[in-house]
Amino acid sequence: MDLRRKVLYYNTDSVILTQKPGELTLEIGDYLGDTTDEIYPFGEDCFITEFVSGGSKKYAYRVGSRSKAPDKTKVKGITINSSNDKKASFESLKDMALNNAPHRLYITRAE
Repeated sequence: MDLRRKVLYYNTDSVILTQKPGELTLEIGDYLGDTTDEIYPFGEDCFITEFVSGGSKKYAYRVGSRSKAPDKTKVKGITINSSNDKKASFESLKDMALNNAPHRLYITRAE
C-alpha cells in the first residue's frame, strides 16, 4: 500500500493518515510493535474531523461520529481536565501552528 499521499504526520511510534471508507487499511494488532487504532476507543463509527500538528510529538485531533455528536479532543501527551482545558486545547495548539503564537504553555498541576 502506497501511503505517501495519505500521511499527515509521523514520528518514531505514530502515524496519522487519511483513509476513505472501504479503502484498504493497515493491519491492526494488540501486541508490542503492532499498529493500533487510537480512534476505535471513541466508538466504532468515529473518525478524526480535524487534525493539527505543531511539530514532533505535538499534535491534536478532534473526533466526530456519524451516529452521535461527540466532539472530543485529544492533545498528545496531555490529559485534558477542567484545570487546563483552556490552555492545553485543540484551539491553542492550532493557534500556535497556524498563527505563530508562543510555543510554550505553562500549566500548573493541582495537588
